Amino acid sequence: MKTLPGLMVTSLLLALCFLGTPTVLNAHGGDTSLIHTCFKNATGNLRIIAASDTCKANETALDWNLAGATGPQGPAGPQGPSGLFKFVGFSTGTINGGQGMLQMHALCQVDYGSTARMSTSKEFWLSPNATAPTTAPAWLHPSDPTNHDFSSPNASCTGWTNGTSDQNGLVVDTAGKPGLSRCDFQRPVACAAP
Repeated sequence: MKTLPGLMVTSLLLALCFLGTPTVLNAHGGDTSLIHTCFKNATGNLRIIAASDTCKANETALDWNLAGATGPQGPAGPQGPSGLFKFVGFSTGTINGGQGMLQMHALCQVDYGSTARMSTSKEFWLSPNATAPTTAPAWLHPSDPTNHDFSSPNASCTGWTNGTSDQNGLVVDTAGKPGLSRCDFQRPVACAAP
């Protein structure tokens, strides 16, 4: 038969073991590489806790990895937009200023590929490889670097639609300087590509 002090010690040890177990089992241990939560058994509620916190006696500790395993390679995405355009040279063909921008682009595409188009003045003047045309002044599409205004009618043969002698278009001359040319003249086109 046990004595009262012995019974109390045994009961205390059993109580500590029983009550201490949930705290020890529900401690997260400070691992910051995991997401730590406590699941309330009675209600199913879940709460996120700090790595060093512990769950209550009526909760179960649950941890998740911050990142899962690497998944399989996905399908290739669609073609992205092309890079910035830069001046690449002058068309070998010529055109008057009233034939339209699509025709200007087409002349550039003959010499520089399907992504080429008429160069803007900004692309030309800021290009480290800009050169002067050797045979005749070349058409440049006017652009204002401060607002990218591509519709200046006084320097684009009225939007490259008027090929008469009373209209002017922006050109780079054979000395490499900007100028205006009558729109009825046949000129090569300054070209840009990505």
